[in-house]
Amino acid sequence: MTVSVAGYPPTMDTAQLIQSIRDGDYPAVATAVALPPGHRALTVTAGVVWWRYGAGWDQGEHIEATTTSHEVIMRSWTQVLSWGWHAIDAAQLLEDDLLLCQGRSTIGETSFMLRTEAAQLTFCLWAAHRNPTHPQVPALLDALSADPSSPLSL
Repeated sequence: MTVSVAGYPPTMDTAQLIQSIRDGDYPAVATAVALPPGHRALTVTAGVVWWRYGAGWDQGEHIEATTTSHEVIMRSWTQVLSWGWHAIDAAQLLEDDLLLCQGRSTIGETSFMLRTEAAQLTFCLWAAHRNPTHPQVPALLDALSADPSSPLSL
């Protein structure tokens, strides 16, 4: 995956982006949502989110997903939902572009599935903050290092 937000940085693949984040030289940029001071927008992608209500999943909603250094922000036509890494207790990549998350919202425990081109990056940022020893992390980082432009098979 190649990412560029608001024209900065010049086109950069995922491994370069992750290294830039590690080095602390990825700048804050303007996005469609307001970001708190110190948060850096890394990607803005289209996506679909499904929420778990009771025993079943909803029908899914088209969103814009903004992945920042501290959270994933999902903006639909009707709402903006910010999920900080601290509120996501568990995450798992189900497919290259599909992330399952379980966490705590203002109304209690919930789960959501997020399908977006930035699912792997979102997962890596969550894992770096909440679960660096997650069993999917080594294989994902190895695959990104080996060939950052190819889709991953997890």
